[in-house]
Amino acid sequence: MKDSGRSAIYRLAVAGFINGTGSAIGQVALPIAIYRLTDSVLWLSASFFFTFGIAGLLGPFAGAIADRFDRRRVAIACSLLSAVGWSVLLLGDGPVWLIGMGFVAGVIGMPAGPALGAAVPNLVGPDDLDWANGTFAIARRGSQISGFALGGLIAASLGAPTAFLINAASFVADAAIIATVHRRFQAQDADTDEERRGSAFVGFPIIWRDPILRSLFIVWTILFLTLDIGVVADLPISDEFGWGDAGYGWINVAFGIGGIVGAFFGRKITRRFEPWAVLIGVLGAGFGYLLVAAAPLFAVVLLGNAIVAATDAGDETAGFSIIQRSTPDAVRGRVISAVFTAGLAANALGFTFAGFLVKAFGPRAVFLIGGLGSLAAGPLLVPMFRGLRARDDQTEVSSTETFVQPPSPS
Repeated sequence: MKDSGRSAIYRLAVAGFINGTGSAIGQVALPIAIYRLTDSVLWLSASFFFTFGIAGLLGPFAGAIADRFDRRRVAIACSLLSAVGWSVLLLGDGPVWLIGMGFVAGVIGMPAGPALGAAVPNLVGPDDLDWANGTFAIARRGSQISGFALGGLIAASLGAPTAFLINAASFVADAAIIATVHRRFQAQDADTDEERRGSAFVGFPIIWRDPILRSLFIVWTILFLTLDIGVVADLPISDEFGWGDAGYGWINVAFGIGGIVGAFFGRKITRRFEPWAVLIGVLGAGFGYLLVAAAPLFAVVLLGNAIVAATDAGDETAGFSIIQRSTPDAVRGRVISAVFTAGLAANALGFTFAGFLVKAFGPRAVFLIGGLGSLAAGPLLVPMFRGLRARDDQTEVSSTETFVQPPSPS
């Protein structure tokens, strides 16, 4: 029986789970270390700004690397370089050193994401895209449960340096597993396609000319801003309820559990349901954050985060499938990078004021803004619905026009 590519997806998902667990451990340990060193929400906000925000502006170059070079080798090399970056964190201390090296470690690993995301349509057939993206989402969200739960415990008991070392080791394991996948990560014409050598910023005009991609791009950029500012408020709201570092870890565990549930159902999404899954993700995220903003108990904070993650996972699965179907292989890495560059730039904007909001009004204000902003983004998906409907209708018409009636028997 011919290999459908699912075995490669399972293998890459295992690699992603291991790497995601280590990354989550590091992502919990780094802000905790900075927050405990400085006792400052502003320093905490700065750590997110540099490690998850401003670094995203380099995304177009990461996408260009993913399109121009062998994606399998790019993913392996980036994982190994990231392992080096997180190991170097052990050589210094202080908030400036931790933020600076966290920034470097994040940047050198960036091309791996668009490389693997752009490779998916080459690894499986078009009918398996949602299944593949959902499988990856399960691995990512599952790693949040293990990584974020362990991250708080390791940071509290063994210290941040141990967490950084575990993260480095996870990148090495990730590279080793990717190296065992021997399928093509690019189209057959990759070596001769001149479009691959175009501008690093070509993803932006491609997105803007397509009403489907443009609508999804705008809404996802808003969600990057409205949802991710919540990470600045997670630790302070945990402190508000008296749960401290352990509560911060459990918030992320709840997010991981919700994400696994959402990703599991995301694997079952059909092509026609994809836009509705995106809409449910947008509205669910808004409702979940409003629930956190009004939470009377810490358990409600966990529930709200789980709802956000569950609906967001379905949105992510369907949205990636829409993007992958709508872009040719030659530019797919740069299109994916353009989406995340805009999103991470929105993160950088959000992180510049989220810390001040927490300091001035408390963490609930951040979740309130995030929830209302997410709900307001819902109507902006109308062009995506219209574009997908028109594209499906055009496909049906084309299929009808090209149908050749077989000759009748004489």
